[in-house]
Amino acid sequence: MINTGIAQVNYVDSLKQALSNTAEESSRAKILVQLAETFDSLDRVESIKYYSEALLLEKDKYSRAVINDKIGLGNWRLGYFQEAIGYFNKALVQFIELNDSTWLGKVNNNIAAINWVIGNRNEALK
Repeated sequence: MINTGIAQVNYVDSLKQALSNTAEESSRAKILVQLAETFDSLDRVESIKYYSEALLLEKDKYSRAVINDKIGLGNWRLGYFQEAIGYFNKALVQFIELNDSTWLGKVNNNIAAINWVIGNRNEALK
């Protein structure tokens, strides 16, 4: 367990170093997503922070939609249901524009699950 923790710290440090040495926005966005993914199980608030920074830099519509979904998941896990629904709705619009039926199913399922949890049964069933 200790070795895993040390390896993770080293990985985070190397990503932060790469971020400080990278000027190109799409590359920075990819590094920020890697940082967010690394922090997802350690510190969800930090994870959301990195995803949010990546969202500001990312130009690719598909990547932006996935990031919105990830921020939605992070907020859901933190219990911020309305914020999560907001990000899921952004992702939903983007995946509709991309005509991506797989992601549409995933995002709609997430929206339904949150609505079910907070007692909006009719909204969940839609």
